[in-house]
Amino acid sequence: MKKYLFAITFLFIAPLAYANMASPYIEGSQFCSPLTSRNIRILKETIDVSINSNFSAAVFDVQYQIQAKIGGKQIPLLFEAKDCGPNFKVWVDSKEVMLKEIPEEIQLAKGSPFEPFSSSFGISEESNRVMDYLTSGNYRYFEIDIDAGIHIVKVMYSATFWINNSEWVKERSFRYALSPAKYWQSYGTLDITINSTEFKKSYTTSLGSPSEQSSPTLAHWHFMSLPEEDIIISYTPEVSLFATIMIAIGPFGLGSLLLLIAIMLHGCVIKRYRRHDVTTRFPWVVIVGSLIIPLFVLISIIGFFPLIDICIGTEAGGHHGYTFLIILLYPVIALLYWLIMWFYDWMLRRKTKG
Repeated sequence: MKKYLFAITFLFIAPLAYANMASPYIEGSQFCSPLTSRNIRILKETIDVSINSNFSAAVFDVQYQIQAKIGGKQIPLLFEAKDCGPNFKVWVDSKEVMLKEIPEEIQLAKGSPFEPFSSSFGISEESNRVMDYLTSGNYRYFEIDIDAGIHIVKVMYSATFWINNSEWVKERSFRYALSPAKYWQSYGTLDITINSTEFKKSYTTSLGSPSEQSSPTLAHWHFMSLPEEDIIISYTPEVSLFATIMIAIGPFGLGSLLLLIAIMLHGCVIKRYRRHDVTTRFPWVVIVGSLIIPLFVLISIIGFFPLIDICIGTEAGGHHGYTFLIILLYPVIALLYWLIMWFYDWMLRRKTKG
């Protein structure tokens, strides 16, 4: 019998444990400011973001004003473009260039076309980390013959959203990493524009208040220095009023209400019992109730997590950690509950005898 109980318990807990070991984040497109050759200075970065109607994709139109110190055939920039898809395109001075994936046999030795990028990581060129970064399969490059002077590099791609399941309601976001700009030789100006004309709903960003907002759906930011390491544009869907109330109360709040009701009912049963029996020191109604009620409340709290998810619907995050471990509190809760109810029973018995 014990073997069967253990097997049933394991089959119940194992899926919960496995599900909650996973990361609450589902990654979307990951793009960042480019790595620059030591022969290139970026004078200005302009980022225009257009969000679609349901926040499922966003078009990033990014322009870099660069200054080439030397002319000739060279690799001016390296792009990290994870999961940006085949629509990731680059133009130099209005001419589209062909992107290539960095080969595994890349060398950073003197004379290699990639050697000027070793300083872009802020670490020595001998470091294995440089090789790991460049050959990760996420970086793209182009080789072009340009004159010394000012050029415009334009990048365009359609980004997919990230999902954060760590809260009650899923949070979607688009991300753009500015952190590589820390290794640029100089940092000029940064202009960011977000167009939500199609989306028409409120969103949040990691950029603070806009410098200028010409309309409710068009916001602009201007920076003279690096504002954040990441630009994050986030949206959390609205849920029903009932779901909002359930989230506000929470599983432990619902469990507390359930416990309060159970204590009142249990107290009534004990009081009724004492009308007929005032001699038994430890009545069975106190003992049985003290064993069953705490267990019932703890199991209910575990069940309230998926119940609230059901109230939220398809937008529920569903990532609550190891909620089944709440059952480990049972010995402590049961003991405290028994002491409280035993004291209540003792007061009733004393009053009835008196």
